Amino acid sequence: MADSSLSYDLGRKAQIYASLGIRDYWAINAVKMITHVHRLGDGDTYPDPVVVPHTGILTPQLLPALAVRLADLGLEPMSA
Repeated sequence: MADSSLSYDLGRKAQIYASLGIRDYWAINAVKMITHVHRLGDGDTYPDPVVVPHTGILTPQLLPALAVRLADLGLEPMSA
């Protein structure tokens, strides 16, 4: 989960992972409990990530049987 490193995780780290061919990369905003799901497109870049709320289902491409919701793990957004 990312909080202080979120901009790095969504920027440079995502670029590195894409260039290495990582097909499925998730970066979680630890404050808002939203997940930025990056899926490798054509070539070696990620298109814009899909943003999934904590109540949404996160499904790994390679192991879809391991689908999970952050809310089911007891993870909730922080109150302001």
